[in-house]
Amino acid sequence: MYDVLWRRYFAMFIDRIFLVLSLLIVTFIFITPEELMYRIDGILVIFSLVAQWLYFTIMESSKYQATLGKIMLGVVVVDDMDERISWGKANARFWSKLISSIFGIGYIMAIFTEHKQGLHDKIADTYVVNKEMLLYKKSSLKPVVSTEKLERVSTGLNWPD
Repeated sequence: MYDVLWRRYFAMFIDRIFLVLSLLIVTFIFITPEELMYRIDGILVIFSLVAQWLYFTIMESSKYQATLGKIMLGVVVVDDMDERISWGKANARFWSKLISSIFGIGYIMAIFTEHKQGLHDKIADTYVVNKEMLLYKKSSLKPVVSTEKLERVSTGLNWPD
């Protein structure tokens, strides 16, 4: 159920391309290329960081449970109960990716953990799972209707629960 790493990393690659292109378009709308050549300051770095934070946090805590790259590859981010993560967990996951990216160790450790969790997943207590397998698991966990209820339905006595 825990997703294979190549899909996670390819989704991250797709997300990075999407973010870079989006940020370039927005930057060129507000800053001319000539200004950009002479204006490399903290404003662009802060704008980029805020855009990434909002993108990852909003998308992963939304009903989609995934960024555009993850949606394309069929993976979602869940909590320990296989449910959608909260805004707080999405924030913890995003900011702890800064720690994971130090020498890439936090990402590499996903190769060796049982549930394929990177350091940021461990910190936020989240999992990246295959969406189809998650839906199958959830559908097979639904309680079986008791035989008593089936007998009442078949005899015409459909009592409310």
